[in-house]
Amino acid sequence: MSFYGRGARHTLEAVLTEERSLADSQISDADIDGVYLRDIGWTKTDMQNTSANNTVWENCKLKGSIFKQCSFMRSQWRDSVISGMRLEGLTLIGNSWERVFFKDTIVTQNCMTKNRVQDSVFRNCTIRNVEGVNSVITNTLFMGSVFSIDRETGMNGFIQSVFRNCIFYNCFFEGEPLEGALIQNSVFCRCGGNSVHGTSVHRTAGDMMNRKNMTEGEISRSISELDDSMVRTMLIQLLLEESAEGNTFAGSSAQREPSYANFAQAVAALKNSYDFRELDLFSTEADLVYVQTSERKILLTDTSVPVRPKRTEGSQGELHHEDGQPLDSHHTDGRHSDGHQNDGGRFSRLEIE
Repeated sequence: MSFYGRGARHTLEAVLTEERSLADSQISDADIDGVYLRDIGWTKTDMQNTSANNTVWENCKLKGSIFKQCSFMRSQWRDSVISGMRLEGLTLIGNSWERVFFKDTIVTQNCMTKNRVQDSVFRNCTIRNVEGVNSVITNTLFMGSVFSIDRETGMNGFIQSVFRNCIFYNCFFEGEPLEGALIQNSVFCRCGGNSVHGTSVHRTAGDMMNRKNMTEGEISRSISELDDSMVRTMLIQLLLEESAEGNTFAGSSAQREPSYANFAQAVAALKNSYDFRELDLFSTEADLVYVQTSERKILLTDTSVPVRPKRTEGSQGELHHEDGQPLDSHHTDGRHSDGHQNDGGRFSRLEIE
């Protein structure tokens, strides 16, 4: 494992610009301001307390790493993939993102004011407690992702921001993270949470929300003004999802397993789809699920490890990242901040009377 710290700028810059590959390394208290990074392969390399202002990231592939307490002011990101990352406590003021694909990534406690996001995809991501004021997001697909805001953290979400020609598919909103944002000609499909139907979100008449039994004409009118590239992108992602889940040809008796980023989305979908009185006992907050008993509200979700949007099971039932590493080998500091803990497992606090 290589370590790059204070005073290692020339060595680190040479690795990034000449070797164009960085893996199994640590970067701390470093300075890469103004570096142009192109065709970089960045894997399992955590970076913290580092200044990366005015950097350009073009055609880069970043995977399985943690960026924490770093500054990326006025940086540019183009034609890149960010997968299995945790972006925490970053200063991303004045950043631009063009054709960037985010997958299975946690974006939390970041200052992202005056950002410009265009022609990008967020798939199975969690966007929690961010400051995204005065940002413009255009032609972007959010798929299977969670938006969450706790106003007590001091973050303002996306107030005075614009979402234009965007698609939100199978997303969940908690705490009204889109409060005060202008939503223009965007589509919400199979979404849940309190920002979807809240009156604080301004929308245009062309928006398609979580309406059931919409007619073909209504759907057509809702997407008629979307950019053609955005519609193509969504179709590609849906087909990839179908292929990944091993779905068979139409008419097969095989049942399609719903795709949810976490248990909270599954519970929300059940509550939206079925009118069973028992479901009223369940409630969700961000990616947490609670059940109300006669005496108290009980947390069901296991908070001992961060919830990952997409997971596979190992040979002994352990949860693993897509790269095969155990889930708890990364992001061990990703506990929820609400004080709830289940020391004995997912259902350890549930008492059966």
